[in-house]
Amino acid sequence: MSPFSSSSHQVWPLYAVINELAPDERFKPDNMLLLGLWFGSSKPLWDLYLDPIVENLNLLYQGIKIAVNSTSILLKGIVIACTMDLPARASCYCMTSSNGFYGCCWCLCRGEKHGNNFTYSIKNVVLRSVEGTCETYAKITNKLTTSELGINGVPKLQQLAHWNMIDRTALDVMHCVFLGVTKKLLSLWYKSSNHAKEFYIPKEKWRGMYISLHNLILSSYRYTSSKCQTS
Repeated sequence: MSPFSSSSHQVWPLYAVINELAPDERFKPDNMLLLGLWFGSSKPLWDLYLDPIVENLNLLYQGIKIAVNSTSILLKGIVIACTMDLPARASCYCMTSSNGFYGCCWCLCRGEKHGNNFTYSIKNVVLRSVEGTCETYAKITNKLTTSELGINGVPKLQQLAHWNMIDRTALDVMHCVFLGVTKKLLSLWYKSSNHAKEFYIPKEKWRGMYISLHNLILSSYRYTSSKCQTS
């Protein structure tokens, strides 16, 4: 992000949240951990930026002894997920951006270019595999290729214990939800002017879908609440 509207410099903070805290507590500023802060005129040099962070996170995974009420406890931690916006993800993961061929970190859809835009088909989608991704990393490391299926290098995060970009990457909510994509999809699905399109969902269907989703959310909330009360 840019600290000032007229500035050419960028600030790239890296935060961590503690999963064992309750959802309404873990994202409070006092409970979040600032792991790093990059400031410069360009995107971070990821190896330089992440090297000490990855090293310390791996030490935490091995375990650190702490004293609690005169009792020695071995405290361990592991990175279970990460998220970032699309440009940052492509840069950090050494991948083609989402406006290029094979720009998704979950699937192997090549994409099609239409003017300045890229579209990705949802038909016959082949998902990326951890094994296949590791094979690509090995080829790049051994200089057998410089790029394959959108991957242009080996990300520093690959050195984290039990980490891989497929299982450990969460959805980019900012671009996929908050910046209008969801609003656009809802308009396409439910707007009566699209009634002749194959993707249009008539009222008699979406009302039932809403009730089912509403009940699912309520049941999930009750289950989570009861688990929190008994833990």
